[in-house]
Amino acid sequence: MIAPPRPLLLGLGLLLTAGGAAAWGYGRLGHVTETDARVMADMITISSRIDGWVVERPVTDGQTVAAGAVLAAIDRREADQRLDALAARAEALRLERERVETQRAVADGASRGALAAATASRA
Repeated sequence: MIAPPRPLLLGLGLLLTAGGAAAWGYGRLGHVTETDARVMADMITISSRIDGWVVERPVTDGQTVAAGAVLAAIDRREADQRLDALAARAEALRLERERVETQRAVADGASRGALAAATASRA
């Protein structure tokens, strides 16, 4: 078997290298490529007006959602406890007001009775 001449192999190698470089250059310079698929997007930061732990997240990253859709559910236990405490405080204030109004009515009745007694004793 006869070995091909060395300059022929070198020329063929250079030709293949030049062809590969030309193909790579055409693909690289002629096309836009992106590896993480985020070419253009509106990034939105979402936050809650209340503190709490997220207990449910029905949507995933990158999912399109409709307006008004629930994005995350926050643990309601702490908020419910605060609401119960506020309701108890409101009831305590209502009872205190009722007690003060009763005391005022008793004092008003006693004053009227004392005024009537004083007026009767003068006559």
